[in-house]
Amino acid sequence: MKEGKQLGELAEQMFAVEVLNRGGIPSKPIGDSSPYDWVVHAGGKFHRVQVKSSWMGVLFRTGKRSVNRCRVSIACGASAKVIYTKATIDFLAVWLEPFQSWLIRPANKIGKRKTMQVRRSDCEGASWSLLGLS
Repeated sequence: MKEGKQLGELAEQMFAVEVLNRGGIPSKPIGDSSPYDWVVHAGGKFHRVQVKSSWMGVLFRTGKRSVNRCRVSIACGASAKVIYTKATIDFLAVWLEPFQSWLIRPANKIGKRKTMQVRRSDCEGASWSLLGLS
């Protein structure tokens, strides 16, 4: 089984493939000191995107119980968690493995939270159009 960091890296690559499939151009900053994971060029604009993920079904055995919500850490930093703001990112893209779905949120809709609860119903229509993608 993959470790947490490897699963996060996998989600980042899945995001890039999704952006390409939707007609955008993903660009990755060199190193890992940037507050965002990708810059997406689409519709004549550039957007800074931070990718997060929840792999609850992979990391924890849920048995036969249906998973209807996930908790996602949306803060940055290994020890001193810092919240993302619209000064550091434009969008948050979250891969939710239990739902096999993406959630796209503008930075100004995240608030000052370090975690967020996502329900299965929140994932209907990932809003890729916010990034200028189809």
